[in-house]
Amino acid sequence: MSHAVRFELKLEAHEKENILKASALARITMAIFVRTAAHGKARRVLDQESRITLSWRDCEALTASLDQAFMPNTDLRKGLPYHPVPCFRLAQLAVDHCFQKQGMERLLQGLA
Repeated sequence: MSHAVRFELKLEAHEKENILKASALARITMAIFVRTAAHGKARRVLDQESRITLSWRDCEALTASLDQAFMPNTDLRKGLPYHPVPCFRLAQLAVDHCFQKQGMERLLQGLA
């Protein structure tokens, strides 16, 4: 079971007044307004920072390197079995959720 923790925030008077007015217009408490806004911003920042965007040139280089057979060194051959990952599966995994169900997977598979 999760429990609430206290979070204190110092604001300038005009900032508090703006937040209070906005929360009143939204018909929610100031605490809920601030918590919702902060949590939404945190999710967006974490989502943005958890991805990388490749240039077209980098994407082609990555695709080319994935198409080449991986040749493990001696230590890897001793410790790990060889499991090639099909490029089309990587294409399915690589499609950003914003572009899913728009045919991007098939496009990436066609380029491979």
